[in-house]
Amino acid sequence: MKINNIHWSIGILICIKLLLHLLAINQYGYFIDEYYYLAQSKNLALGYVDHAPLSIWILKLATLFIGDSLLSIRLISALAGMMVIYITSKTVEEMGGKSFSQFLAGLTILIAPIYLGIHKFYSMNSLEHFFWTLSILLLLRLIKY
Repeated sequence: MKINNIHWSIGILICIKLLLHLLAINQYGYFIDEYYYLAQSKNLALGYVDHAPLSIWILKLATLFIGDSLLSIRLISALAGMMVIYITSKTVEEMGGKSFSQFLAGLTILIAPIYLGIHKFYSMNSLEHFFWTLSILLLLRLIKY
């Protein structure tokens, strides 16, 4: 059964991902890089020596709308992780995979330690996972059509 083009099992995986991160979001204080990114979001630039500016601009927009609390900045990474699960399942669907293979691909993203760790705090790496996964899906669609 599909609900708005999302198979129910993928929706459950996405909800589990959010729940896991909400449970772990306040286990410790700000990560040192989060302080660094917050400081840079107060002094925006078009480029930085050690990372791409898009992650800082996204953080700046988020802090303008939802604040700079631990929950609000880490929610960005959790949402990026949720989107990685969704985009991965769409990629599998695009390649002809049925519901079970989409679920299995989403499950592997959900339980992979690297994704659990990176999407737990705000960093440019969590956004990289999102943008690279999206790029793969778009490239696949360009090749296919």
